Amino acid sequence: MVLRARLDDGARVFFGYAKNISGSGIFIATVNPRAVGEQFDIELTLPAPCGLHIAGRCEVVWRRPYSARSDLDPGMGLRFLDLPAEVAAALGSWVEGADESKD
Repeated sequence: MVLRARLDDGARVFFGYAKNISGSGIFIATVNPRAVGEQFDIELTLPAPCGLHIAGRCEVVWRRPYSARSDLDPGMGLRFLDLPAEVAAALGSWVEGADESKD
């Protein structure tokens, strides 16, 4: 499942696609990944029936630049910095349910 994410560093707003998410972080597919260590705000809403809105600060912990020779999506791995414990738990439950529905 791919989710649309809004990233905001105060100077510009960027929309990317979340392709992997957990209670601790998220992978955003983009051809312009930010530098490791950069921090910015992120917002996304999980699809129905969950509808959980996630908003907070994140940090780039790794990046994969675009390469025509790679089959892997370019993008960046982000760590959530201030996600409330109850939101992280709800997100974890949603991910587990989404994983079980693939079986």
